[in-house]
Amino acid sequence: MAQLERGTHLTREGAIAILTMSNPGKRNAFSVEMREDLTRHLEELQRDVSCRAIVLQGADGCFSAGGDVSGFGTKTVIDYRAGLIASHRFVRLLITGEKPATPGSAPPSPRSA
Repeated sequence: MAQLERGTHLTREGAIAILTMSNPGKRNAFSVEMREDLTRHLEELQRDVSCRAIVLQGADGCFSAGGDVSGFGTKTVIDYRAGLIASHRFVRLLITGEKPATPGSAPPSPRSA
């Protein structure tokens, strides 16, 4: 599998939706943009009658190193509060959505010599 561009990628295998997080060089650290994209995808998939389950995975053999902290220290308290509210929305979609969501991990991409 070739290395994916940075961001989130939605693929389908029949009734299974596969959401892949890709943040090359940061072991798929979870950025604000990724959270926004994943939330949008989850909302759409919850409404999609052809989707029966959702797999959330990281690209390149790694699920995720956690949050991307590169922007920390540049935000206001209001920004952090908005981020927490958005993160809560994302997690609630994963946990309480009608479609089951499960973690996965894409196989590592081949490395060039």
